[in-house]
Amino acid sequence: IKYPGGSTYNLRKSYLLPILQSDRQIIVAPETDLYRRVCCVHTTNSDSFIEIGCDLGLNIGVVACKAKLGIDKSPTSLGTAKNNFPTLPLLEMDVLEEPREKMEQVLKKYSMRAEDVGGGLVVAIDINGNRELEAVVACLDRVLKWWQPRLVIVKARSLYSLLVEKGI
Repeated sequence: IKYPGGSTYNLRKSYLLPILQSDRQIIVAPETDLYRRVCCVHTTNSDSFIEIGCDLGLNIGVVACKAKLGIDKSPTSLGTAKNNFPTLPLLEMDVLEEPREKMEQVLKKYSMRAEDVGGGLVVAIDINGNRELEAVVACLDRVLKWWQPRLVIVKARSLYSLLVEKGI
C-alpha cells in the first residue's frame, strides 16, 4: 500500500477485506478476530455503535464510541453480556422479526441517531453463526434502509466467500 505522503506498507493479500461502496460503506470480515479489530479501528469516539448479534458482549464492550447498544435475540447470551459489562445497554430483539417502526424507535429511544451524538452510526452485524446467508443479507438490507448508517461491518464467512468468488 502506498500512502499519499509517499510512505509504503507491505500487506498480505489475504488480510484485505472487501469494502462495498454505495452511499455508505460495508466491510465484510470472514472471521471473528478481523471483525472485532475492524469494529474497533473504524468506529470513532463521536460515533454511535450498534452490534446486532452481540452475544456475550465481548466486542461491543471494548469499542470506544459516544453511545453503544448491543442487540441479541438470545436472553441467555444477553444475561452473560450484562454480567460481563453491567453498564452496557442491551436489548433482546430479533431484528428480522421487527417492523420498521420498532427498528426506528430503537434509534430514538437509545439516542443512536447521528443528530443525537454528532458523529455517524456504525452498525456491526454478527448473526452468521446461527443464521443462513439469506438472513444476513436481509438483516443488512433492513439496517441500510431503516437506519442509514455511515458504516456497516458484517462478520459472515459465507458472504465473504461469495464476494471473493465474484471478484468483489
